Amino acid sequence: MAIHVNTVYQTVQALANKEQRGYLTPQEFNRFAHLATREIFEQYFYDLNQFKRTPGNSTESSDMVDLLETKITVFRQDFDAFNLVNAQTAMPADVYRVEQVIAQDIDPTTGAASNRRVCDIVTQKDANKLLGSPLTTPTLSNPIAVLGPRNSSVIALPSTINAMIVAYVKKPDKPEFGYIVVNKKPVYDDSRSTHFEFHDSEFPELVYRILSYAGINLKRADIEQAGQVGQAKQIQQEKI
Repeated sequence: MAIHVNTVYQTVQALANKEQRGYLTPQEFNRFAHLATREIFEQYFYDLNQFKRTPGNSTESSDMVDLLETKITVFRQDFDAFNLVNAQTAMPADVYRVEQVIAQDIDPTTGAASNRRVCDIVTQKDANKLLGSPLTTPTLSNPIAVLGPRNSSVIALPSTINAMIVAYVKKPDKPEFGYIVVNKKPVYDDSRSTHFEFHDSEFPELVYRILSYAGINLKRADIEQAGQVGQAKQIQQEKI
């Protein structure tokens, strides 16, 4: 599921023209689209934290948590790390946050994985405390994991662990309206483009935020209406 970058681009241009605010160059659109993407994505985790902290067990909060989890799911990835040296691995460059680390054993002959167990993710300070006592030191049956700066790496303990699975949330791909120039005008080129990875329901919010960055402030209701037209066009494009 993705939102077509050209559909957002055309909707933004149509609304900007309607407001007699001129034309966004592809470079401006791409810059604003990237900022809007980052804002929407990071807002997910702020909102998720707020709703999870809501006192009681209200249906509304529970529904919002489920909705946000659904929207985040598209960004969830598993990273398999094998043949570890000192139980350490670098993480992919697109990592945003690590959610779970699972230690596992790999059969050197067959390559089959077995004996999976979840690592407690702790800070380096807490890891040092645990390592300081034989009663709390990590074991193969009760391992821990320490994350590097900005989740750039994962270290599992004890250091004899030779494989792990890291479940993480990746950063969104940077959206890009790709184009070629025909008669001095930009013409959309899908082969040069990167679409938005968001759930379809974020279409109006993307348009709203991009227009806001361009200095065009419209009512969300007007954008909702334009978004419905844009999404209908997207569905037709996908059928073709």
